[in-house]
Amino acid sequence: MHNFRKSPTPIPARVLLSGLEPIGVGTDQCESLPGYVGRLAAVHGVTPVDMTDYVRSLPPIEGERYAMEVGYKPYWGATPGLFATRLARLTGVPSVGVLGMPWADHTISLRKHVRKSPVWCSECWRDDLEAGRPRYDRLLWNFEMYGHCHRHGRKLEGLCPGCRSAKLGSQAGVVLAGLCNHCGADLLGRQGDGVAEQEVVVSPSEREVQFATLLVDLVTEMPALGELARWPDLERAVEAIKVRAGLEFQMDALREAKASASHIYQMRQPERMRRPIGLGPVIKIAAAAGMRIPEILKMGTRKGSF
Repeated sequence: MHNFRKSPTPIPARVLLSGLEPIGVGTDQCESLPGYVGRLAAVHGVTPVDMTDYVRSLPPIEGERYAMEVGYKPYWGATPGLFATRLARLTGVPSVGVLGMPWADHTISLRKHVRKSPVWCSECWRDDLEAGRPRYDRLLWNFEMYGHCHRHGRKLEGLCPGCRSAKLGSQAGVVLAGLCNHCGADLLGRQGDGVAEQEVVVSPSEREVQFATLLVDLVTEMPALGELARWPDLERAVEAIKVRAGLEFQMDALREAKASASHIYQMRQPERMRRPIGLGPVIKIAAAAGMRIPEILKMGTRKGSF
């Protein structure tokens, strides 16, 4: 059988890409991996797709035990951590590796909980302009469970203010241009023309605020989590639910845990038989237990290696 795969790109012996620093690592305003790829591609005068193609075409780097499976939207791939780690090696900037949440390749699956289309907070972008930095894509905006900006209390926007299109391409493209791909309108909209439809403030529900807080903690503490895979100790979190006061709340929380019973069951399997746990169940159980996601990850009783 013939192998029609293209020849692998040699592993570089030195830094080949610009040492562009990611924005906001270790804060709630941490830049997303797709957004960083877009900014890096602009520095080198290539498209984000070309940049992604180059990084993912590299052969296995020493120490890797799994194959690169990432598309043009890194968080939708199976290995965003590996993609970011390779990018960190090419740029010579270690903090780039954090953007891919390397532990998520093994413990928490992000794919089903990441948006397909980009969204943004206009107030955050205006803050960027006032601070003299480029408008950039926040990692928090990529999560479906994060629907309102926790800083400005505004619902995230995803429609062009001009043509009302939601098909805006990738996060990288939106951040680079800040313009609609269809009509060319500025996604920040026109200021001084009264309150536009998308400018109306919609108050988030208590549940949405709770989920947003958990995601903010997770993004802020990413650097402290390191690269070792930590299997969330969900059984311990469920025990924490049981000792919480309030019978009605306990019953709701236990229903959340019961819905994730298969994920908890996986924790008892040998490491080679385990699968990553979905981010959704982890967030729901953390919310029910009154615990933060980093706290659950740090108290994991088993650590994987890769």
